[in-house]
Amino acid sequence: MDGFSPPRTDRDLFDLLSRSYPSADLDEILTLVQWTRKRQVGLLEIVRSLLVVGPRGGRKPKFDCLRSAKSWLYSSDFQGSVVAALLDAYPEKRRLVFVHIPKCAGSDLAILLERTLPRVYMDIANEEVTKKELLFSHLAAIVARIKASDAVIVHGHTPLTQYIQQGYYRPGDDLFTVVRDPIARIVSQVNYIVRRICSEDPVDSQFSDRLGWMRMLGIEEQDVTRDERFKRDCAREVLFDPRMVTPNTLCRFLGGETYDDALQAIVGSAIEITDIRRYDDWLRTRWDIGQSLRANSSPTVIDIGDLADDERDYVEAISTEDIRLFATIERSLDRGHVSVRGSELAAQV
Repeated sequence: MDGFSPPRTDRDLFDLLSRSYPSADLDEILTLVQWTRKRQVGLLEIVRSLLVVGPRGGRKPKFDCLRSAKSWLYSSDFQGSVVAALLDAYPEKRRLVFVHIPKCAGSDLAILLERTLPRVYMDIANEEVTKKELLFSHLAAIVARIKASDAVIVHGHTPLTQYIQQGYYRPGDDLFTVVRDPIARIVSQVNYIVRRICSEDPVDSQFSDRLGWMRMLGIEEQDVTRDERFKRDCAREVLFDPRMVTPNTLCRFLGGETYDDALQAIVGSAIEITDIRRYDDWLRTRWDIGQSLRANSSPTVIDIGDLADDERDYVEAISTEDIRLFATIERSLDRGHVSVRGSELAAQV
């Protein structure tokens, strides 16, 4: 493999990283860069201040450019800023920004869209979720697809306001989400968490969220059993723990803690919204996708009808704002649409 010129822009950097896809590793690619020390160029922020490179054949560097490059790329600062840097490196690519509300068919939609488009998952910037050994393989694969596409999916458990305020969404990009009856969403989330905790899959055993949930509940690995009594007791504890089941999740993801906050953000952003009931129809009409995969669906430990009186009262109490918002969305969708935008919701208020 021939040597490469040093990256002089963020785009150069990501193009360089994509050369490690699918077979070569990052260290091999960096070793092949013709590092010299003549003037500063961009390898994101630290390279602008630390790494100085120049044309091939320049004088021998007074410090180790390769080591500096690796130090930056493996740093927390690089990973924490990688999504914004990656998207900004390819500004001509239209962004399909998906506000993934937990347990609202988000995993299913992301998988289906990724069949034809590259996807930037927000959690690649999270060191606890994406370990360093996976970060660069993910980046290489993403960039290889971005370069061959005219659009990119931006996806994650990220609130609408964060996408807008931090510039991930730009006017002219697509912005959409899927919502669900608030009580059904909470029950599904409880089932999902219990399923993860009680899973016998060795991959799940090291799932970072699972380990965090077990710490919250004070459960050790040896305490976990798969009998129905343990699962039901676990489900009740999960339900009543606001760290795992947060109040008014729809509103929080779509604009704020209250109905008014969420409605204002929805109207202001013109986000497209569909619901679980119309999801398959929306897939066909909006994306030309035949049907859902039901990816990441969870076995039932509790059902809405199984909730005890105090559980039902609690779920309703932490969903008052969500219930109002969902009702407003449903009134508009019930007029015969498979999706609705903010201006249409405003007319329903």
